[in-house]
Amino acid sequence: MSTAAQALSTPYQGDLYSGNLTFGNGQLLGTNTYVIATTTSTNTTFTIDGLEPGTAYQLAIIEYNTGQMCYAQQSMILNFTTLCSPAPRTVEQVAFTSLDASTAMRWSGPTCVDRYLVVAAEQVIVGGPVDVNFTPDENFGDGSPAAGFANTTYPLYFGASDDPLVVTGLTNGTTYYFAVYVLLNGQWSAAYTFEAIPEESCPRLYPERIFINEFHYSNGPVSQDQGIEIAGPAGVDLSNYELIVQQRVGSNINVFLVEVYRSQLSGIIDDEGDEFGAIWFPIAAMPLYRGHLSLVNTITGEVVDFVIYDPAFGWQDINSPPGFDLVGSNNYLELPTDAPGFSVQRVGEGSCPSDFIWARLPHSRGILNPGQAILPVTLNFLAAEAAGKTARIYWQTGAESGSDYFEVEKSTDGRNFAKIGTTAAAGFSMEARDYELYDLHPANGLNYYRLRQVDYDGTVHDEGIVTVRFEDGPPRPLSVFPNPVIDRTTVSWSHAAEALQISDAQGRLLQTIPLDAAGDGGARSLDMSNYPAGIYFIRLEGAHDSEIRKVVKR
Repeated sequence: MSTAAQALSTPYQGDLYSGNLTFGNGQLLGTNTYVIATTTSTNTTFTIDGLEPGTAYQLAIIEYNTGQMCYAQQSMILNFTTLCSPAPRTVEQVAFTSLDASTAMRWSGPTCVDRYLVVAAEQVIVGGPVDVNFTPDENFGDGSPAAGFANTTYPLYFGASDDPLVVTGLTNGTTYYFAVYVLLNGQWSAAYTFEAIPEESCPRLYPERIFINEFHYSNGPVSQDQGIEIAGPAGVDLSNYELIVQQRVGSNINVFLVEVYRSQLSGIIDDEGDEFGAIWFPIAAMPLYRGHLSLVNTITGEVVDFVIYDPAFGWQDINSPPGFDLVGSNNYLELPTDAPGFSVQRVGEGSCPSDFIWARLPHSRGILNPGQAILPVTLNFLAAEAAGKTARIYWQTGAESGSDYFEVEKSTDGRNFAKIGTTAAAGFSMEARDYELYDLHPANGLNYYRLRQVDYDGTVHDEGIVTVRFEDGPPRPLSVFPNPVIDRTTVSWSHAAEALQISDAQGRLLQTIPLDAAGDGGARSLDMSNYPAGIYFIRLEGAHDSEIRKVVKR
């Protein structure tokens, strides 16, 4: 026996089976086909339970020959449908996605239903339907308030279809409460309830917030974990989306798409910083060189994102930033000459696909790409020191994304700065890179040097201030400015030192920064943004002595 939606499986010749009169508990004969009973009687009555109300089933009676140990090729088939239960059953499940000022939903209802009712409110829904007539509207607030409910509860849908429903007119960032009811024989079921919070989307064709962030399909001579990475805001449930991978075949004029992979996604995007994250999905069937990748919302049926890579056609991405058209360019395709572990990934500053450009870089599967950052440059340190009669300003970056150049400015009062030089940046990098610039004409006294980083789009970021003193007289003691500290502070000194150390109020050593012991003074910019508010101590270690300053972190 099986449901009518599932073809009956046939018994294997010679095998003997055992049954159970509760459907689903007997021996599994094949896919969703269960043995109900075996008997030698020619006139038998069976009572089968465990069936679903209003569901169609099929039952086969098959003769068995014990002498030849085989089953008859022709069986008697009985098709029937159970009666609906008098009381309505509750909706089994609602799948939903929160979009920009809207929520899309699809529900799985019971077999027996006359009508569905979907209502929503900005407060917890109190009450229930007491009528069988409603004036629904998919735009929240436009329908007549639903009778029988407390608060302002609006009907969104009232009908027999279980097609997807997109509720519009919502306010981003507001929690909405939804309830779905089943009407059968004039009776209402209990409510299936859920909550949804629409959020502002990225500028794009569809009101979605997730996108294809990285993919890998070919490396020579070693293939490593082919697949696709999806990125977006932390907390987004990907179970309502699917990935479709297609092979592009044919000429430029006449291109055909052959599907090689389709899979429903799963998982919740994690928070990897700034409430943003990514998940990697391994796909062994990635097309070599010519592929079409699609991310689809299974509720609305909309293509959320797609990317085409094809050396015969070029590159296309529906979410590329305006003015950055990669169509007809093959510069970002994976090549057989690439070292193992490279992938194609978005890099840049932001959280929307239009904020990034594509690059071919060492992979970062399952985590945000190293070239993606809240700031385009990760600064490891910024320092300055006297080098004879000149001042050396030097710094190191840990990662860069879209950085055009660095600019060093100088001031003698710490307020009015003027540019003294620039140096080209790496642009895109995931390795430590060292930079330096010299002030050939430092002023007598205290010199302030400010480092600024400029993006390709002209955006300027201040990276900190360091100082160098040029004057005769006794060594200047260790100084920390500013103090209290919000994010960064500059430590300066005017004598030889071997290391800087940062400790907390309990005396635990948090960080040690080696210094050039041969140097005659210097300055370092310290990043304390990751430290919690409190009291800290900065120690300057010399060859024979040390100095300590208390720092307050706000």
